Amino acid sequence: PFEVLGRLPEFLRSDFRRGLEPIAEYVALRNAEEDRERGPDVLLVEDDVVCAAVAMRFCARRGLACRHVETFAAADQVLAHRADSIRLVLLDLFVRVEADGPRDTGADWLARLEGRFPRSRRAFRVVVLSGHVRFLGPAAALADLVLEKPWDPADLARFLESHGIGA
Repeated sequence: PFEVLGRLPEFLRSDFRRGLEPIAEYVALRNAEEDRERGPDVLLVEDDVVCAAVAMRFCARRGLACRHVETFAAADQVLAHRADSIRLVLLDLFVRVEADGPRDTGADWLARLEGRFPRSRRAFRVVVLSGHVRFLGPAAALADLVLEKPWDPADLARFLESHGIGA
């Protein structure tokens, strides 16, 4: 209960029409993520906790350690320190913007990512999971896979299997 109260501002941004169960699941998955000693396999960039819980549950079922962040600036920090352990980036196109952070979209972030980690040489795959894929434009070529929400877990599972990621 205290954990939920502490994260209430974060949860207020999510869709409460789905009830509190996804939020409780998110808290449990987030706590398990923080207890892991190894670096994350997956970097999840998503600002909606309900959508994050779905992706985190998918990763947990595949044996993948998932680090969830809500902004592109936070994603940049994780990659700066943990790029060697990341095997997959799950990316929403429109996420929360920090007050002093860039006002970018996922397409902008993918272009910046290409400068730091060119697709032809990066050790991780990038999958866009968004309800707004039509706004991705030419940046779609910088992602390894684009799935529109609501996405089918079987599609992502097949992609991961074809690239030897996870169980």
